[in-house]
Amino acid sequence: MAEYQHLAVDELLHLAEERDQLTDVARSALDAELSRRKLSPSDIDSYRLQREGADKADKLKRAVRSYIPHVGLGKKFLGKTKRHRDPGGLFEDYDTTLWFVVLWFPVFPIATFTGEERP
Repeated sequence: MAEYQHLAVDELLHLAEERDQLTDVARSALDAELSRRKLSPSDIDSYRLQREGADKADKLKRAVRSYIPHVGLGKKFLGKTKRHRDPGGLFEDYDTTLWFVVLWFPVFPIATFTGEERP
């Protein structure tokens, strides 16, 4: 239990996401530390959603980096389908396709991703 007291909140929440992989003793110690810090299951869910969003954004950034605009060669995201705005109007989810591009013309699709846009 003393080991969990030294963890940062993000580390503790990350560990809580993977609680199924812990032993019973470790789970009890984790639950006690979460309770002591007043972290609820909704905090764990919020952390998971935030981390997934950051992972998705990082993946999209890495995919776009390979495009060379002045030559028109590489990979580029084109199009938006299945658009859905959240009830609060804070962001819009959509599907977009990553294309291999030659001379600014899409040659073949590589993959489709779900993107998020904030107005």
